[in-house]
Amino acid sequence: MHDDCLCEFVHKMRIFIWQIDSVEVILTIQPIIMVMKAKILVVIICLTVFILSCSDRTKVLNEYYPDGIIKKETEMKDGIPNGTLKTYDERGRLKSTATVVNGLYEGWMITYNPLNNKITAKAFYKNDQQNGPVTLYYATGELYREETYVDGRVNGIVKTYWADGTQQAEVEFKMGMPGIGLKEWDQQGMPISQPGLVLEEIDQLARMNTFKLRIYLSKKDQDADFYLGELKDGQFLVRESVKIKTVDGVATLQYNLQKKHRISKRLAISVKTRTPLGNTLLLHRIYQLDIAN
Repeated sequence: MHDDCLCEFVHKMRIFIWQIDSVEVILTIQPIIMVMKAKILVVIICLTVFILSCSDRTKVLNEYYPDGIIKKETEMKDGIPNGTLKTYDERGRLKSTATVVNGLYEGWMITYNPLNNKITAKAFYKNDQQNGPVTLYYATGELYREETYVDGRVNGIVKTYWADGTQQAEVEFKMGMPGIGLKEWDQQGMPISQPGLVLEEIDQLARMNTFKLRIYLSKKDQDADFYLGELKDGQFLVRESVKIKTVDGVATLQYNLQKKHRISKRLAISVKTRTPLGNTLLLHRIYQLDIAN
């Protein structure tokens, strides 16, 4: 009887002790599990951020000259140029920087003089074309020219400067086509005279039934292109203007006229050339052709 009671008591005590131990273990383990769960959650979050960032991480594609010098650096995303593009000369000196979005130029493109790292040009791009201000500089860094582009064509007033900051020239363009009215000044601020457009008549109707109109600049040493066609808005060369064949700086229009015939027509003649300072000069004259044989 006593033995059975003792056995039952010991059994109950074991159950009680096991229950106490279980509570202690639970009480001890639960905070550890909570801490571990928190740590695991942090690790999962970090891994997720890392994986996501890796999937969108910018890679740099490098190109090199044959001797191993860096030639070009292009930031890539998903195999497409996206980000900054840099080019270098054969000695590894920076030549240009540009912003590229999905393989297209977007934003500023800047070129540098590799000898002194001075900016030589700044152009704004949109949709892979020059759209916006363009600024050019002398090799030593001084302002040279200011102009504006629209859809890849110069449009508006173009101003050019001497290295000391005084204005050298001013001329207007319309969607890439030059206008008449170029103004140039020397370094002392005095106006520079421009050549004239010469029209020379050669009447050979009586002997050869021909009439020639020779067209040239008063300064024949300048290369020039001659055109037939009215100006847009009375000022700008038209892209569809007909180019006149030129030999040794002289353009010639020849008319063959049989006896008892007459020709009367208006000729709108233009010439485009570069001045010694590198500015675009457009001259224009109207000639009223009226010949009879």
